[in-house]
Amino acid sequence: MNNVVKLDCWDKGHMSGADNHFVPAHHWSARGLFDKNKRLLGGSIATTSDGRFYFAGDTGWSEDFVNIGQRFPGIDVAAIPIGAYAPRWFMGEQHVKPKEAVVMYQAIGADRALGHV
Repeated sequence: MNNVVKLDCWDKGHMSGADNHFVPAHHWSARGLFDKNKRLLGGSIATTSDGRFYFAGDTGWSEDFVNIGQRFPGIDVAAIPIGAYAPRWFMGEQHVKPKEAVVMYQAIGADRALGHV
């Protein structure tokens, strides 16, 4: 597996002509019955000479997005997840609803945003 780079939050790797930063996301993780929150989930920011792209990954709202916007000014395009956000009592911590996606976009300070599921 020569194409795998292990990163922690805020770490940077380089692949395919881009600097790739691993950034926080707000979500739980589990691959089995006994490993809840033993893996780090996150998003990524790819920076090339053509611009900066942010992929939020699977996430709910957190103040991390303010930090991401401050650490990485000039994001050209942000891909923000919108989906599986109801019922809020169950899904609210790990998925953003449409209004939260707008707040997330504003906190990041990206020029443009794409919603994804």
